[in-house]
Amino acid sequence: MRSPWQPPSASPGLRSWIGTSLLGGLLLLSVSSTTAQVVNQSPVERANPISGLQDPLPAQDLKTLLQHALARHPAIATRRQEMAAAQGVLAGAQWQRYPSLSVQGAALSSNSGLPVTVSLQQVLWSGGRIDGAIAAADARVLAANAATLAEEQGILERTILAYAELQRQQARLEASQENVRRHEDLFGLISRRVGQEVSSAADSALAAARLAQARAERQQILAAIGNARTLLQALSGDAVRSVIALDAPALGFDSVAAALVAAEQFSPEIAKQRLLANGQPLALFGGGHVGRALIHVLGNLPFAVRWIDSRDEIFPAQVPLNVVCEHSDPVYAAVADLAPHSAVLIMSFSHAEDLDVVAACLKRQRALGDIGFIGLIGSKTK
Repeated sequence: MRSPWQPPSASPGLRSWIGTSLLGGLLLLSVSSTTAQVVNQSPVERANPISGLQDPLPAQDLKTLLQHALARHPAIATRRQEMAAAQGVLAGAQWQRYPSLSVQGAALSSNSGLPVTVSLQQVLWSGGRIDGAIAAADARVLAANAATLAEEQGILERTILAYAELQRQQARLEASQENVRRHEDLFGLISRRVGQEVSSAADSALAAARLAQARAERQQILAAIGNARTLLQALSGDAVRSVIALDAPALGFDSVAAALVAAEQFSPEIAKQRLLANGQPLALFGGGHVGRALIHVLGNLPFAVRWIDSRDEIFPAQVPLNVVCEHSDPVYAAVADLAPHSAVLIMSFSHAEDLDVVAACLKRQRALGDIGFIGLIGSKTK
């Protein structure tokens, strides 16, 4: 029996998971490190830019927010519940292998005792039904586990993006506050010069316009900060006012370049694309509802898929990256061009087309022996 699944927050792998997520975040955070250098900064008061009061909440760190997102986000909780349900279905399917006990009792007359019949039934042969149910339940467990991990990865990535955006806007705000202060000083200087009739009123109007522009830019940054805070709070469940700036040493790397190399090595998306690029060739004949369902599954597996149908309009507008749609009329003509050692799945809309494709595959197999697998969807008629 498969051991019960543990959420990442309770597993030893969480540290490596979060470490990988931190690396991904560094790709974005490193870009914002130069934003605050737009103007020469001087020490400014660290005050709440909205209320003018000292910020009542301490700055949050990325690792804590990622942990809270994993533990609290409702989408992840839903996936984990689906995982637990799949585990229960698997356990139920496995119990079908064991004997079943039944007890029956009935009173024969008012004065007689209660005879009890105890029976123990053991299935000796079920034609593969029990093994098939267990295999199907096990596949559902694997699918639920993959869906849970994918959901967790998506939430972590969104949390990192929100964190990086808030840090970027914080850096912009520091530069903007300094910019506003300098324009205020400049406007005050020109106003005094106008009062002394040293400068014209036009100079004062221009300085006032630039000051208003600087203040408007600061308000836009404050609005962006509010949006980033809202998103980060929704993902992590924490009330966030500000975040701690990250750099390569904070993530345990000597430089940004070293962190980027590690991020590329541990990126699950890059690993997935490498697998898909070198995938097992597979030809799927048939663009109906069964074929579409298979494409949805094959899109996440290391297969290089040729999706073939005699109806050119049957294919959807968007398909996974590892799927190539091909119109072939007659459909069996595509068999001759299949890559060596291809697996072939046949499920067209027509029994006649299915027969033609099977015949072409068997003919090629007799001649070349280079088809890895031939599968035909079954029915009572076939």
